Amino acid sequence: MRIAIYSGASLSTTFIENLVRGVADSGHTVILFGTQRGPKVTYTSSNIECIFVPARFCRLFLRVWQFRLRLRLV
Repeated sequence: MRIAIYSGASLSTTFIENLVRGVADSGHTVILFGTQRGPKVTYTSSNIECIFVPARFCRLFLRVWQFRLRLRLV
């Protein structure tokens, strides 16, 4: 299963980081969306994919991604 999580910014709260790692460790693919602030975040799991966008394009990017997902479901 592919699960997309919008965390707002990279290096999110401890709860979100633990959630991402836990879901990825259970074998699901996790796609993280957000803006990159501070140091670059890396994950050891190959099930985690990070997509960082500039803050000014974040809303537009999320709308396009949402539309893309809707097209897949049809």
